[in-house]
Amino acid sequence: MSIVKAKLEKGILCWFTLTVVSLGVAGWFIGKFSVEWYRYHQLTSEASAQVHAWGINEIKRDHYVIYAKYSFEKSGKILVGKTIFKLKFNNEVAARSTLDDWKKQQWTVYFDPGNSSVSTLQRPFPMKELVHGLIGLAALFYFLFLKRYASSFNAQQN
Repeated sequence: MSIVKAKLEKGILCWFTLTVVSLGVAGWFIGKFSVEWYRYHQLTSEASAQVHAWGINEIKRDHYVIYAKYSFEKSGKILVGKTIFKLKFNNEVAARSTLDDWKKQQWTVYFDPGNSSVSTLQRPFPMKELVHGLIGLAALFYFLFLKRYASSFNAQQN
């Protein structure tokens, strides 16, 4: 009987560990989503942007990003900003090709009406963080359901 009890306690410890880990992962990604979602909804005003300079930065070996320096007008004032785009490239040739296409486009700047110094040319919805958070929540609910299911199965055997 003590062997069964030891296995049961080991199973409960394993379940508890997995539940706590999934809770931490879900909390982390939901937290990241909340911060990004706040930033997304903070940038509610738009204006036409005049891009003055484009460039490519190598952030690490074989990882390149495009940046743009721009200006826009708000209430008669000219404001300036810089955006480092989230899109990453594996080589400079691909970044240069995309940059040549982007130079031909007309750009819109998104900014916070209460704090115009917070601005960007890119306003993507944080879908990746949302999906990761939902997967973390699904894992958490799975382990919570597993505990309940295992408890009811154990009660049926007694």
